[in-house]
Amino acid sequence: MGKKQYVIGIDIGTTTTKGCVVTAEGTMLSQFTCEHGVERPYDGWAEQDAESVWWLEFCKVCSTLLLDSGIDPSEIAGIGCSALYPVVLPMDAYGRPLRKAILYGIDSRAVDELEGLKKTFGIERAAQASGNYLSTQSIAPKIVWIRKQEPELFERASKFIGANSYIVHKLTGKYAVDTGTASIGGIPYDVATGTWNEDVCKQIGIGLTQLPSIVSPSQIVGVVQEGEVSELTGLIPGTPVIMGTGDFIAEMMSMGAIRANQAVLTYGTTIGFAILTNKPVMSESLIYVKAPFENLHILGGGLANGASLLKWFKEELCGENVGGEKAKLIYDLLDEQADTIVPGCEGLLALPYFSGERNPFTDPGASGMLIGLTLRHTKSHMYRALYEAIGFSIRSVLDVVKGKGFPVDEILSVGGATKNKTLLRIVSEITGIRQRIIKNQLGAHYGIAFMTACGTGLVKDACAIDTWIGELSTEIVNFDKSNKRIYNSIYEKYIVAYQKNADLMHALKAIH
Repeated sequence: MGKKQYVIGIDIGTTTTKGCVVTAEGTMLSQFTCEHGVERPYDGWAEQDAESVWWLEFCKVCSTLLLDSGIDPSEIAGIGCSALYPVVLPMDAYGRPLRKAILYGIDSRAVDELEGLKKTFGIERAAQASGNYLSTQSIAPKIVWIRKQEPELFERASKFIGANSYIVHKLTGKYAVDTGTASIGGIPYDVATGTWNEDVCKQIGIGLTQLPSIVSPSQIVGVVQEGEVSELTGLIPGTPVIMGTGDFIAEMMSMGAIRANQAVLTYGTTIGFAILTNKPVMSESLIYVKAPFENLHILGGGLANGASLLKWFKEELCGENVGGEKAKLIYDLLDEQADTIVPGCEGLLALPYFSGERNPFTDPGASGMLIGLTLRHTKSHMYRALYEAIGFSIRSVLDVVKGKGFPVDEILSVGGATKNKTLLRIVSEITGIRQRIIKNQLGAHYGIAFMTACGTGLVKDACAIDTWIGELSTEIVNFDKSNKRIYNSIYEKYIVAYQKNADLMHALKAIH
């Protein structure tokens, strides 16, 4: 048997599964990535198949990492998985998924159930109990939706779990959920005790036994099982498996964000903002998450739309449904052209709610708009208008955070879209906040590898992340501070445009 000196971290995101093998000192030896999609069978729905997407990609990434690195599996000290969250996956008594998983806040099917729960519990009572206001991000409305819309399936449901919980179950046969994933899902989570609230469960229509036990992200919950699991992953039976956590939390860890008042912004298919705080903070406009460190909490917001807007524009208005290097060239060209347009797009304003919106307001019925189009406007104007709309959305979240007493002077920014210099500059000009871009981005898979090292004892505590990541190479976004005056005026119109058109959006969305 070899010395246990390596860990594996795998992250299952909305559109990719990534993994890495890392040494006990933090050196990444091998990486591998798979791509997948989101199924949207109906407007407002977002689903993924747990078996064919999550599990099979996890196995492919894990086995490929071991093969490419040449490491003997006996030298793996442990493995951990981070994943998109919170999602709802009902399981039968034999540990099999009963349907495709209902994804996080980008799935807005349970609107009626959401409103029903608000009336049942009261908006403030639900928030006081769980730390989070009821929204499309909440798991309770989606469980109630299954109970009402798929009653036969609901009767067969033995457990309701999330993505990283599913991987843990496949590897170990155990059911558990981490504190971060449990807390972000809202009721029936109890923020005061860190457990599930039995009375709330009864009102939702489920029993305590139908929810997994809550544990810390770095806790070892079991070991890799013999047989097919070992064969598919390439891991030897008995390899320790930690609980893991949500992808955003793991991403924060990979950036060294482990201290109060550190703020991060992730540019992906959707966009996420978070700041670490010394106390739990509740807001109807934001999201609360229990941080994986003692006495720290996460206050943040998730936008339902990010790089997904730019991908839609490329494919639908440029006629290019391609990936890889060709897609990069198209995005670079669009970026260059957008950079020639003056701030404000000569009177063109976009609302970016193509998939509804999560924060700072919960409105699954919101939709995208282009306001002010004239014959002089070009595709470049429209593309830049989407950039500005993303910036206005980010500012709307930051304004709430500042209103809660947390000044944000600098943000650590990561994600695929940070390669887009024009977008970054526009966001900083709109928000007035300095962004520090991490150039050698390590990613959530690296973050969860570190948490695995913590759980298996390869490192002593979370502060060791500073040694692991070393001095991160960063770049400050240069921006014209004088443009904030222009954008302040447009931002006011952006807010009014949504308020004045929300009812119209909902009416149009009701047309089938």
